[in-house]
Amino acid sequence: MAQKRIPKRLLPHRNASVQRYRGQTGVKKVYSAAEPIERCQVVLKRRVLRSADEVTHISTMQVHLDGTQIAAPPVESLITVHTGTPHERTSRVLSVELYDDPDTYSVLVLNLE
Repeated sequence: MAQKRIPKRLLPHRNASVQRYRGQTGVKKVYSAAEPIERCQVVLKRRVLRSADEVTHISTMQVHLDGTQIAAPPVESLITVHTGTPHERTSRVLSVELYDDPDTYSVLVLNLE
């Protein structure tokens, strides 16, 4: 059975893009060219995240995507939301969560700085 797509009305935001983290040189972090995100839902929500090495981060935004839309970007990638508007914001990915259920929808949640 094919995976269901999330209905468009549940993913109202269109002006977003992802720059995938490629690694680090001796001087700076390297990212891929910006890839557009077809549809997403941007949620301003504070959340405390702890990494495996017990470092605490505060996530201030979540981006919900259709899990069948794009491959999950690696941690440290850059996500730009509301591109071309006064609310444009670029944030770093702190964690990636995939909720994948063959009977319902596949949801990719990006927790951003």
